[in-house]
Amino acid sequence: MGRVRLGFSHRHCPHCLTRTHNAKTLYYHPVLEAKLITSNGFAFSLMTEFMENPKTKATKQDCELKAFYRLAERLKARFPRLPILLSMDGLFAGGPTFDLCQRYGWKFMIVLKDDDLPSINEEFDALSKLQPENRLVWRTGKGAQIKQAFRWADDIAYVDSEKKEHILSAVECLETKPDKAGQKKTTKFKWVTNCHVSIKKRLHFIE
Repeated sequence: MGRVRLGFSHRHCPHCLTRTHNAKTLYYHPVLEAKLITSNGFAFSLMTEFMENPKTKATKQDCELKAFYRLAERLKARFPRLPILLSMDGLFAGGPTFDLCQRYGWKFMIVLKDDDLPSINEEFDALSKLQPENRLVWRTGKGAQIKQAFRWADDIAYVDSEKKEHILSAVECLETKPDKAGQKKTTKFKWVTNCHVSIKKRLHFIE
């Protein structure tokens, strides 16, 4: 799932959002898109859902989540048998998304921030210390300059606000690579997923 903006130089409709810069006003609509991503990183749009500009005091996140639920329903109706793995940012990490994917038979990889879903983060840290075999160091990029150190944990139990239980996995990647000045910099990435993770020369996700 990805966000884009559809912009105009003039007001397109009464619900347009506006942004002014250097005395110029841009009229736009935020849009949520389902993009199909190929193995070589090529992406193209599969389906689009406009984020509505409500009259009530809804937040931007509220609008995006509601757009996702509408888009997911349309996506399932249009491609009922298509195996889907959703790649999404941390906004969608929560019980409603986990439950929707379970009902639709979809897999997901969702960004997991350190300060989100505390119980999952805590259990991930605890389990990964007990499972040293769940490690992988991978080198990639030109001249193998990029080092990626993975760790993961399976069978993490999570109970959402609706008291529904989900069995999840979490994956962390510490990526070290040289910056523009040639200095090595490490960035942490982490995801929560409903795939079972295993190691077969490289990271493998099992449905």
